[in-house]
Formats: sequence, C-alpha cells, structure tokens
Amino acid sequence: MAQAKKTTTRAKTAKPATTAKPAPEAAAFTLANTEMPEAFRDLADKSVVEIKDAYEKIRTATEDATDVIEETLDTGRQGIVEFNLKALENAKTSTDAVFTFLRDFYTVKSVAEAVELQSTFARQQYELMASQGKDLQEFGVELANGITKPAKEAVNKTVKDLKAA
Repeated sequence: MAQAKKTTTRAKTAKPATTAKPAPEAAAFTLANTEMPEAFRDLADKSVVEIKDAYEKIRTATEDATDVIEETLDTGRQGIVEFNLKALENAKTSTDAVFTFLRDFYTVKSVAEAVELQSTFARQQYELMASQGKDLQEFGVELANGITKPAKEAVNKTVKDLKAA
C-alpha cells in the first residue's frame, strides 16, 4: 500500500498536458467595425488642429531665429571688416608720421633742434594714438551694440508675444 500512495502522489503532481489554441486572427480586426463616439472623433480632430497650429508656431519661430542669427553674423562680419580697415588706416597714419619724422630728423642742424623735433613728434604721436584709440573704442562699442541688437529685439518680441498669449 505504501507503493500505491507513491503513485497517487505522482499522479497529483503531474502536470496536465495543455494544448495552446492559437488566437483567431479575425479577433484583431473586430475593433475596426465599431463606431467611435462623436466626442472622441471631435477630440481627435481638435488635437490634430492644435498640433498643426503648434507646428506652424514652432516653424515660424525657428525661421525667425534663423533670420536673427544670419543678421547678427552679417552685422558682425561687416563690423569686423570695418574695424580692421580702421586699424590699418591708423597704422598707415602712424607709419607715415614716423617716416616724416625721420626725414625731418636727418635735416636737423643742431642737437637742440633734434630734441625739439623729437619732443614734438612724441607729443603728436601720443595725441594721435589717444585719438585713434578712442575712435576704435567707440567703434567697438557701436559694433557690439549692432551685433547684439537683433538678438535683443527678437528676445523682446518673444517675451511680448508670450505675455500676449
């Protein structure tokens, strides 16, 4: 009888054979035949319209930002070229003054005349460089303001539009 119990316990723990039934493929398409309620359809249509509007706003903002960047780069490029031309003109003016000084220096007849010529030249060069430095500084400030102006205007416009919305 002890052996009979063992066989019955095995029978209880044995897993029954399962046969998996494949899901009918037609069940996957049964939802297509159902009608969507009008409220869901309206909500979906409204969502599509809102998404299109949001896309248009983003596209317009991106185009505006691109225009601002292009304008800023163009202004910067033009300003830097102008700044460099001014610096070259200043260098030419200083070089011309040095050659004039040297030409005059070789014609002096006395040490006193040489000292006076040197003092005059040094004072003139100092005044010239101070004036040129001031001009370049003012131009640099104007250039910086010109470069940042389009970005400032774009930011102000965006903030204004956000406040209005």
